[in-house]
Amino acid sequence: MRAAPEPSLWRHGNFRRYWGGQAVTVAGYGITTIGISVIAVVDLHASTMNVALIAVAGKLPALLLSLHAGVLADRCRKRPIIITCDVGCALTLISIPLAQCAGQVTLVQLYAVAFLVAGFQVVGSNASISYLPSLLRGEQLKEGNAKLGATNSLADLAGNNLGGLLVAVLGAARAIALDALTYLVCALCLLTVRHREPKPDPRPAGGSQWTEIREGLDHTLNTPVVRSIVLSNATSSFALAAGSALWSLHLLRELSWSPTALGVVMGAGGVGGFFGALLWRGLERRWGAGPLMLGALALNPWPSSPWCSSAPGPPDR
Repeated sequence: MRAAPEPSLWRHGNFRRYWGGQAVTVAGYGITTIGISVIAVVDLHASTMNVALIAVAGKLPALLLSLHAGVLADRCRKRPIIITCDVGCALTLISIPLAQCAGQVTLVQLYAVAFLVAGFQVVGSNASISYLPSLLRGEQLKEGNAKLGATNSLADLAGNNLGGLLVAVLGAARAIALDALTYLVCALCLLTVRHREPKPDPRPAGGSQWTEIREGLDHTLNTPVVRSIVLSNATSSFALAAGSALWSLHLLRELSWSPTALGVVMGAGGVGGFFGALLWRGLERRWGAGPLMLGALALNPWPSSPWCSSAPGPPDR
């Protein structure tokens, strides 16, 4: 006898709340990305080194905190961690419009905000990834991950485009204040989740955080597939970070584009992510996971090639 099909995830109230909070946060992050770029390049006349340092500050927490964040997510309930990190992001971001009101926005503050927000996101995203399996099981978990991937790509697209528009209309600092609000909305969505998260398994007596980190590293380095994926992701993330650090500088200063145009360009990547989330299942069945990942990595640099030949347009008459 065939088992009854599982109900649609759109009828799963706890997943809807979790999904909605994540989508709002991803959209809001695009607003801050545009806003910080405009403040640094246009308002503070940041040099190439300054823009690069902001990018480094935003990527450094992933290197410093990822392993510790994974251990924390294993040892503690995930939902309080996610909510705390969302509130931390909101409080950090609101410092920028407050500083602008006092006329005291500096590059040092932008470094600190980029570092702290990225740090909260590293810890929160590790907990968030671990939290979803407690809400969903089996095929629903796969469907939930696919829906989150597609929705996050659309939210990223909308956030970058909306960010460019809001920065142009409201100013960068006020637009960032709206992003701070999105983190509070996400925290509120998670507070309304009625699912009772199980208590984490007790850790062995005498086990330390560093012991668990070492065990995780040993597993990663000694498992060829996992090691290859981790090294590949690390390399591609480094390349994307280096490229994104120069995009805003090149488009806003060298090409004299508006913040709205910058948002459209930076949000265009969400289109590919959205279609990738929709099509991955069929492509994986046909080609397999390994060839599919290799093909995606091989194609990834080509969309950026037009930047190599771009130049400022003729001056306005």
